[in-house]
Amino acid sequence: MRFLCFLLLAPALLSSTALAGSYGISDNIIGAEFLNEFVHDAIPDPTHGRVSAKSDFCSGNTFVILADSTTVLAPNGPGRNSVRIRSQKTYITHVSVFNIVHMPEGCGTWPAVWETATTNWPNLGEVDINSTTPGIYGPLFNDNRGGWYAMERTDNFIKVWFWPRSAGNVPAEVRSGALGINTDSWGRPSAFFPNTQCDLKVHFGPNNVIINLTFCGDWAGQPGIFIITGLGVMAYANENPRVFEEAYWQFNAVRVFLQSPKYYPLSVTSNLNQI
Repeated sequence: MRFLCFLLLAPALLSSTALAGSYGISDNIIGAEFLNEFVHDAIPDPTHGRVSAKSDFCSGNTFVILADSTTVLAPNGPGRNSVRIRSQKTYITHVSVFNIVHMPEGCGTWPAVWETATTNWPNLGEVDINSTTPGIYGPLFNDNRGGWYAMERTDNFIKVWFWPRSAGNVPAEVRSGALGINTDSWGRPSAFFPNTQCDLKVHFGPNNVIINLTFCGDWAGQPGIFIITGLGVMAYANENPRVFEEAYWQFNAVRVFLQSPKYYPLSVTSNLNQI
């Protein structure tokens, strides 16, 4: 993708050292809250993908981003309907947890969950939330009903975790949607970028959370990258709408945590249904 166990501590032990990986909930985005906390970026696709317009909906505690899967496109007309949304807030030191049930799949799709500044790019940095764990995307991810991606960003490091839905090592606070988390007990991350050769405080500024789905685009459109039955990637995307029936995002939640003097123990949860 373009693209953290837990200890309950007595209050006397909650020193600045003990709270180094502790965060409290800032934004608990579920269902219709996506429409309040995100805005639609009605801009030409920066990666020159074959997309246009928007198509999304919320139902109960889930949010879905759909691509058009019925229209045959004219070669010189608008692209296939899809979505790019951007958080209204920006974040510096924080943890983002993405509870994803379904990710767009299919030839020519380019789904992404990432963070960057939408102005003055790339001078304020970009975090592509990636992992090498099996089942991180595509049919296997969706057959397992997805899982959780998480990213922690500080001035000293950037870490990324991924847990499949059925994994036995999913932190209880992640699975339950707790209002407080302690990333120090989340185990080894899938990716770790320490502040050794890049001064994160200098090169990274306030970033938005971005979720999008595009088709083809700069990378896939290079000669020789994508060839099916003699079609180039743009022609394939134009002429085969049915192959994009599985090209949709389904989110249970996006949660953003900030470091704060107030610390929520594991026993305090959001009391919301988690699929």
